[in-house]
Amino acid sequence: MTELRPETPNVEFERLTKRFDQTVRRIRRTAQRLDVAIQARFRNARKELVTALYPVLIDIIKQEGATLVIDSDHILIADPRIEKTEDAIALYNLRVEPPVFEEFIFPALGETNNSSATAVTPD
Repeated sequence: MTELRPETPNVEFERLTKRFDQTVRRIRRTAQRLDVAIQARFRNARKELVTALYPVLIDIIKQEGATLVIDSDHILIADPRIEKTEDAIALYNLRVEPPVFEEFIFPALGETNNSSATAVTPD
């Protein structure tokens, strides 16, 4: 727009500026809606994971005689002999049917319909 300003008549430049502003606003609204949808899906998926993982962790606690399970992101240092992540994953994989994710349609930026959408499915 800056490059067009010197060579474009005022009326035409105002029309272009208004159209540009409308496009930017439409893209921002689309991005905000997508952000809300993605965050909601992430929260729901995490809730489902924790619900399915809970009985697995209870069994590991019983097997190991532990009193606590801590997320490794919150540990500064620990004895590696107490690490049970691989055991939890193996037990989870034995017991829990993998989730089926529905396709998530990302509209093209600024689009309000799915005519030029991109489908994303998990691998």
